Amino acid sequence: MLSRTTTDRVEVQPGAKGTIELEVTNLRDVIDGISPRVRDLDPSCYSLPVPYISIFPDATEKVRINIELPRSFAAGEHEIVVELRSTVDGGAEVDHPITLVVEPLDDIGIKLSPRAATAGSKTDFEVELINKGNTTLDLVIDAADAERALKVETDPIFLRVPNGRTATSRVTAKGRRPFMGSPVRQTITVTAENSDHQLNETFQFIQKARLPTGLGTVMILAAIIALWALVFVWAISNVFDSDNTAKTAGEGFATSGPASLDIAGVNGSITGTIINVAGEGIPRLTVSATRIGGDDSAIASVATDDNGAFSIPVLPGSYNVQVGGEGYATTDFNSKAINVNPSTSTPPRELVLTGRRGTIRGRIIAENQDGAAPPAFSVLVRPVVGDVAGEPITANVVVKEDGSYIITGLATPAVYSLSLKAKGFLTQSIIAELAGGADVIVNTRRLGAGSGSIRGRVFAGSIPIGAVAVTLVAGDLMMETTTPTVGSDVGVYAFEGLESPNTYLLTFTLEGFSTETVALEVEPGKPLEADDLELLRGTGEVAGTVYDAFGNPLGGVTVNVVGAKGSAEAQTLTADAIGSFRITGLPTPGNYSVTFSLAGYSPASRLLRLGDRSSAAAFDMSLSLSTATISGTASINGTDTAGVTITLSDGETPRTTESVSSPEAGAYTFPDVQPGTYTLTFETPGAKYVLLVNVGSGAIVDNADANLVVEG
Repeated sequence: MLSRTTTDRVEVQPGAKGTIELEVTNLRDVIDGISPRVRDLDPSCYSLPVPYISIFPDATEKVRINIELPRSFAAGEHEIVVELRSTVDGGAEVDHPITLVVEPLDDIGIKLSPRAATAGSKTDFEVELINKGNTTLDLVIDAADAERALKVETDPIFLRVPNGRTATSRVTAKGRRPFMGSPVRQTITVTAENSDHQLNETFQFIQKARLPTGLGTVMILAAIIALWALVFVWAISNVFDSDNTAKTAGEGFATSGPASLDIAGVNGSITGTIINVAGEGIPRLTVSATRIGGDDSAIASVATDDNGAFSIPVLPGSYNVQVGGEGYATTDFNSKAINVNPSTSTPPRELVLTGRRGTIRGRIIAENQDGAAPPAFSVLVRPVVGDVAGEPITANVVVKEDGSYIITGLATPAVYSLSLKAKGFLTQSIIAELAGGADVIVNTRRLGAGSGSIRGRVFAGSIPIGAVAVTLVAGDLMMETTTPTVGSDVGVYAFEGLESPNTYLLTFTLEGFSTETVALEVEPGKPLEADDLELLRGTGEVAGTVYDAFGNPLGGVTVNVVGAKGSAEAQTLTADAIGSFRITGLPTPGNYSVTFSLAGYSPASRLLRLGDRSSAAAFDMSLSLSTATISGTASINGTDTAGVTITLSDGETPRTTESVSSPEAGAYTFPDVQPGTYTLTFETPGAKYVLLVNVGSGAIVDNADANLVVEG
């Protein structure tokens, strides 16, 4: 076996795919199989398009290894070794050192938990930084409100976030809460930054008043009633305390007493309704009346009801009336002073009131295929009037690449319909109701992709063939169809209404032909025109049983058949006829390399020669364990003793155990030991003993004993 690489240095960007390519020439006079493996790299970080390569004598084939590193794989240079091992002669092996250069990738995100809170004078929340990149990042955390009305503290203010990890800081906000009135909304901006990054997120702190608006209104009305009662009692007392001849009231008033006085005839009221631009009443606004010519203080205030209506009882006189509330600027109810006469109510008036500009925040999530770029998101805004969405409006919409969006400058109070869109996905709608000046966070929505389809054609050589059974499988879903035998669509298969994005496994079978299986990826909402598929004629088959070194049948063994005319794969049964396998439909005549592999066992290969329409039965194989077992007995001064510390080390990774007391005193065992050279170190207080052990694949070393001599 002769091999060479096209390069000894490969640059890979995390999240993308890189390729290592080698050329291998078979110098043997028999068909050889090559099994590639990458040492010093986790198996999940690379894949083999063809796990086993069959090479005919004097032929040269290319071996490709796809490197697919996670986004959090550490940046820098990493030394790896590509190992090429013969499946015919397990001892033949060629190693190729490769320098793997991983480019730096910064990907840091910020998350607040919770995003909003309602409290009195104090609240706190967590800031979580998520590093999805492959470099360690140091960031400074800062938090403050725009009005600087709060004391905001962050602990800690400095966070180091290793690649692939998260780090958390806690923010505490304190501030004087309002004594009376509506809740006050404070927006805290959290910033995480360094010289290359700046992340921002906002937290809503809603401070409740000690005395809510409704209670304040009740207290003011109670004070007004108490004042009226005091004035009334004082006036009546003065009337009756004077001499009868000096009274301005008649004798009938004096004899009948205060019951003849009509209190209602003295009072008046101011009435009206507050509505929004859609003509709907606005509830829970505060309406205050200030008497002109008095002490310029509000002598009465009420809250609007659910229909936006109000009625303020007042004494006769002239008044300025103002309306306000959370999210609304204080506004004059009438351009002129309102005059109130005794025992009358002012004619009802309407005021169309608009709140401060509002904001809507949210996020869109769309399931995409692994490694694919995120779809382009968009948000369409429509006002809702009378439960009917109107035409789209021009709004200040900012949608980020991760699907988070913010819509600012919205007229309030109002109801809006948001259409959440992404190319290839089904549109979703969400309703957001904004009170005056509200900053609303709506629920995250996950978009489902539109349905996809698969269509293709099956050939035998250059001729389309019908009657081919096509089975589609994805998880619990299974669909079947058969290619037509007549007409213009001979050999055509099609599957409609498929969930996307998704990967589907299609199997093609027809008697007298090889069975073919392909994996096809359907992108979100897109039809897939599959490449033409060719079925090879073949009636050959191979069957047999796989055993372990002790003659026990092994289930779950992968049997891979590779030849110049085709390939196939199966697994040995794990129930009933355990360890047996059968692969049919192999093109004949032909020579194949049959490789058997199972985790924990050394792979083995055999050459299969099939004549015209021939088969091979009783094609049995025995697999040996790929790991070894080391055991023995530890003794002190010739006595087998429990509690002796034994360390097994290959120079890099140590494993430690202790000798036991039963079933045999002083016994110990190290299972699943990879082939190689190790040191066994036996230690006890006052003595130490080191033993060198060489182990091979499947070996059982049961005599690694040690006697420690302890003086005294």
